[in-house]
Amino acid sequence: MDILVTILTAFGSGVLGACLGAMPSVIMCGVAVCIGMVGAVSGSGFNWLGDMAFGMFLGPQVSFAPACVAAAYAKSKGYISSSKEIFTPLISLKKPDVLIVSGLYAVAGWYINKGVAAVLPGRIDNVACTIVILSMIGRVMFAGNGIKGLIGDVPEGKKRFDCTCSDSWIDYQSTSNPITLLLLGRGVGCISGWLVKLICDGAAATGNEALLAVAAMPVWGIAIVWCTVMAAGCNIPVAHHIGLVAGYAAKMAYLGGGADSSCILWGIAFGLAGAYTADWLGKLFTAYGEGYVDPPSMSITFWSVFLLWLFPAAGFMNPAGGLYYIIPAVVIIVFVVIGILEYRKISAAA
Repeated sequence: MDILVTILTAFGSGVLGACLGAMPSVIMCGVAVCIGMVGAVSGSGFNWLGDMAFGMFLGPQVSFAPACVAAAYAKSKGYISSSKEIFTPLISLKKPDVLIVSGLYAVAGWYINKGVAAVLPGRIDNVACTIVILSMIGRVMFAGNGIKGLIGDVPEGKKRFDCTCSDSWIDYQSTSNPITLLLLGRGVGCISGWLVKLICDGAAATGNEALLAVAAMPVWGIAIVWCTVMAAGCNIPVAHHIGLVAGYAAKMAYLGGGADSSCILWGIAFGLAGAYTADWLGKLFTAYGEGYVDPPSMSITFWSVFLLWLFPAAGFMNPAGGLYYIIPAVVIIVFVVIGILEYRKISAAA
């Protein structure tokens, strides 16, 4: 794509993302992902996933993340009361400078995404990584205190990672509600692993490589779409990151050639890991300070490095090695123990 066309188009995508609002724009991405998966496996000649859902127009790197930064900018200018406002369509502010900021960050997001993909091809979720990078740049620029403001200040009398504290990215889906968090991570992880197995089996039976390519994506797309219910004001779980991390793990296990149950085992383990990591990183970067840094994207970025790169490179996806089963078993045990200890601490403090 010609550089001028790229800049103009990315800028337009960023403006549209801010007009819609960060969360509505990524919900539209989820809709496009669901359509794109059907198109891919049906042999469509258009790359719905690469060119629309995760490309120009709806890609979170040019819509969601820039809109998050634009909200932080709007708060710094006194246009809105919260810099973490990801549901409000920013066109409603009637401030063109907010839309321009989003457009400029979308151009940066497009090229950051391309750079990450070029440096670490297939070794990291480059879209999630770009969201994190862009959001942190926006926080440093507009939150105040520069680098010191990156993680924000914990109010006096509170501890950042105290499980008895409800200050979190989502309080009902956090370590202050540990058994629920365990059940959510386990449930979504299991479903994602099961779907990966079914889809990969279908790919093997039909020879349709497009099925294999989208195997980790269904729960991500569907879970993003169900955030429309959250936009309507209902407290529902945010689980797209859990489904995608679990999907990456289950797909890695499947490609290793293990038993059918291994997909579900890895899915459960890293569904738990994805759920807890989002909460912990949310408390580190999102709960305090100004600007929204997306906990699901941070969790996906962190675990994708292991599941797409480090574990396969180390041979952990080989079922002939003991670590193939030991790693997910240990991960499950660790998070169950953490959940039980947190539950006991909260019960004792009540």
